[in-house]
Amino acid sequence: MADNLRQPRGYFGGCLIVVGGAWAILFLMAILGFIVDDKADSIGAFAMLVVFLGIGLAAVWLGFSFIRRKKRLREYLNLVRNQGHRSLEQMAEIMGATPAQAMRDVQALLSGRYLDGLRLDPDRDWLVPAGDQVPAQAPQPRLIQWTCGSCGAANQVQSLDGRAACAFCGTPHIPTTSGFDFE
Repeated sequence: MADNLRQPRGYFGGCLIVVGGAWAILFLMAILGFIVDDKADSIGAFAMLVVFLGIGLAAVWLGFSFIRRKKRLREYLNLVRNQGHRSLEQMAEIMGATPAQAMRDVQALLSGRYLDGLRLDPDRDWLVPAGDQVPAQAPQPRLIQWTCGSCGAANQVQSLDGRAACAFCGTPHIPTTSGFDFE
């Protein structure tokens, strides 16, 4: 697979937060000045200021939405690239999303060319190499080995999704690429 190592960027979301926040603060100050000024009696001007404040707050909310989406897409990239997941059902379960949401997110990654060399097989909800046929069977679990950070015990487990807990003290193992012996 020719892995394109691009990452979704969050510049647009950050810009929306900064501009929307500045916009909201500016018009909030104008509203407060309008309320304090005894000579200001135009309800239309006050309503206009409230609308502009709403636009600024909406831009901030939209910016945070873009950033949350970027973070979620990066988590999907980690599941595919670093942990080798190909099943949308497994990815949805790991991400705490519905299979339909996982499909939309993975399709966004594919259309943005973040997963070059892969395509989505819609019949089986699997990511497969772009030129290959769908695998006849599900991938086999990998042997994951790590040392528990709490009790120091050596652990190994067969896992598809990277989830594991220490066999001795029960401490959950958080998957990282440096913590696994990928085979």
